[in-house]
Amino acid sequence: MPLDAVLHGISSWGYIAIFALFAGGLVGVPLPDELLLAGVGYLVFKGDLRGVPAALTAFLGSSCGITMTYVLGRTGGYYLIKKLFTFFNISHDRLARAVALLGSRGRWAMPLSYFMPGLRQATPFAAGALGIRFPVFAAATYPAGLVWASACVALGYYAGEEWLNTSQAIHQYLGIGALVFTVLLICAFIVRQKYFKKQPESQPTRQ
Repeated sequence: MPLDAVLHGISSWGYIAIFALFAGGLVGVPLPDELLLAGVGYLVFKGDLRGVPAALTAFLGSSCGITMTYVLGRTGGYYLIKKLFTFFNISHDRLARAVALLGSRGRWAMPLSYFMPGLRQATPFAAGALGIRFPVFAAATYPAGLVWASACVALGYYAGEEWLNTSQAIHQYLGIGALVFTVLLICAFIVRQKYFKKQPESQPTRQ
């Protein structure tokens, strides 16, 4: 779907369209979230929308989307992770320790992941699968979502006619950051495998 068509739909339907796009995870719209939010900011710049309601609507829609993803992870994610560990012949005990470690040490990464393409969609599912309690998940992600939505809309507004080039450049940098961040997490997890071997037997626990 062309960007112009999406922005035209947002301009026509207003805040309802913004909420639906982000609550539905942008299904069928192959465009980066940051690019669309900057486009919303541009519509604010043009006077088609108002800044604060637009940012809040995008935040509420995105919060709804990540909450649904969290619920999916909470209900079936642990089972999928268990099957994946079994497929790679990783012991039940090691799975239990991985869940305990990531559940306790990985919470700091949730707010940061909101600003990284790809991780923003994957992190809520992982949080649910690891059994992180909803209040903890909400406290870590919702404020970050509000900052993210507001910053992207402000970017489009202040960039004005140059919003597209500016937002595309920032999206590329965020994508590189997400890749580096993921690699670092994987390396840290591999290193901590030595920690698992020193721990006594335990059963999987959900936070």
